[in-house]
Amino acid sequence: MFVGHYGPAFAVGAARQAPSLGAAFVAVQAIDYGWAVLNYLGIEHARIVPGFAALSHLDLYDMPFTHSLPAAVLWSLAGVLIYWLIDRRSWGPAMLIGLCVFSHWIADFLVHMPDLELWPGGPKVGLGLWDQPMIGGPLEMAVLIGGFLLYVFATRGRTWIGKTLPWLLLALLLVAQSVNWHGPAPTDMHAMLPQALAAYTIFALLGFALDATRERKY
Repeated sequence: MFVGHYGPAFAVGAARQAPSLGAAFVAVQAIDYGWAVLNYLGIEHARIVPGFAALSHLDLYDMPFTHSLPAAVLWSLAGVLIYWLIDRRSWGPAMLIGLCVFSHWIADFLVHMPDLELWPGGPKVGLGLWDQPMIGGPLEMAVLIGGFLLYVFATRGRTWIGKTLPWLLLALLLVAQSVNWHGPAPTDMHAMLPQALAAYTIFALLGFALDATRERKY
């Protein structure tokens, strides 16, 4: 998934002991932050194959340190610990951050072609819904919009900015997803990876902006 990953981040933003929404945005893409960096350094590997799947041009054939199941568990535990060290109110928000991190692997399992190792060097799994656009596309939209609506109904804007910004962010996410699905295939992995990191960071910054402009209703 791409923007569907942000659905769980919005959903935990509706929780009673919600972590920072900006931190949740970082958490749901933490594994892909690592993936982009490790690919850029040549430690993990992917290649662009136009038409590889109906909704993806990427053959993600080597990513044991980020997208294997044990790696996802370790990334999630790291997320719990890091957030607890930053915000020591209680373990509740930190545990939700860990769930956000692990939600990335669950979402990828649904849509990826079989490229997620159950352990490094082990069998690879993935339901392949990227190659079933009439299922994979609506599923991604449902996860994103469902989480978004939970967040919007559980919070309120302190000012007109707080009331408007969530909808602008949703529109930006939908545009980004449309370009991802329907735009031309990327031609250079090394050029694409910094662009991906920039997109994740922009969305996270907008999440922190929502933290500053909205508050819980209860």
